[in-house]
Amino acid sequence: MRLQKGRLIFPLLYERAMVNIDTTVWFVYALHSKDNNRIYVGMSENPAKRLKAHNKGSVKSTKAFIPWEIFFIEQVIGSVNARRLEKYYKGARGRKILWGKIFYRS
Repeated sequence: MRLQKGRLIFPLLYERAMVNIDTTVWFVYALHSKDNNRIYVGMSENPAKRLKAHNKGSVKSTKAFIPWEIFFIEQVIGSVNARRLEKYYKGARGRKILWGKIFYRS
């Protein structure tokens, strides 16, 4: 940290921020269990592989409600953005949107 004309300058802060930009593709998905009429929202880089894990019983929170099917999927750039979108769909307003998609799909 150096002092220059009365203010602090952090020379590496901007460079570090530029290096850590996440450009990976993530998917936010919603699963529906017809047998139990439940919705599960998650995020993954490979939703097809993740669906297999859900239906195999490898995921603790979903194994009691097998079988699952993907009815909604959205592509997002970066894990931070995916997490924000996942939290939105897990909230009341997001769940209302997802239930509407199930209702009109049937």
